[in-house]
Amino acid sequence: MSLGGREILIVDDEPFSRAIIHTILRELGVGFIHQARNGADAAELLVQQATIDCVVADFNMPIVNGLQLLKGIRTGFRGLQPGTPMVMLTGNADASLVGAAMALDVNGFIVKPASAAAMKARLEAVFGEPFHPRSPQHYAKVAIGRAAAAAHDVQKTASMRQVRLDMVPEGAVLAKPFSIDGVPVLQAGVPLSRRMIQQLAELAAMPGAEPTAWLKV
Repeated sequence: MSLGGREILIVDDEPFSRAIIHTILRELGVGFIHQARNGADAAELLVQQATIDCVVADFNMPIVNGLQLLKGIRTGFRGLQPGTPMVMLTGNADASLVGAAMALDVNGFIVKPASAAAMKARLEAVFGEPFHPRSPQHYAKVAIGRAAAAAHDVQKTASMRQVRLDMVPEGAVLAKPFSIDGVPVLQAGVPLSRRMIQQLAELAAMPGAEPTAWLKV
């Protein structure tokens, strides 16, 4: 898939990080690349530049962070387009925020430091999959506080089985929380959509993440 006609916005408060992503996107042949240093600047640019195809943003930024920007997009805040695809750059310290991003239907994760291969695979998946956002009212209810939920010690029982993330079937239900370095990302009882399974597989590259999930049987 050619990325030559695509327009992508990089959002990160670190100039060095923006430069790295910019270089990767150029190597992948992306035609038009915009940059913003925080979510507030990004939101303004998104309203002005309605042709932007995808946002690649960090979680942690001053003024308006990546999660706040994602919620603003999904709720259509001040003219933002709810269906704009957004990919989050994530590190191990962001584990407590990943669940909220998934609840806001983030279009994917790229584990830092980003690689050209990971970026190419994620962008091709974003542009190759139809995305239909839910109602703004649905997203408005998603809490985006920074407090991480406490991990639960769930004993292994005969009612669950451990499955590799690349073998998890769509519609499977988590029997215990999926955690990264002890921080729950998705709680038990959540039915897994195809998008969620793909996102968990992406997150498995993070330090402290497991390559498997415990499913109800």
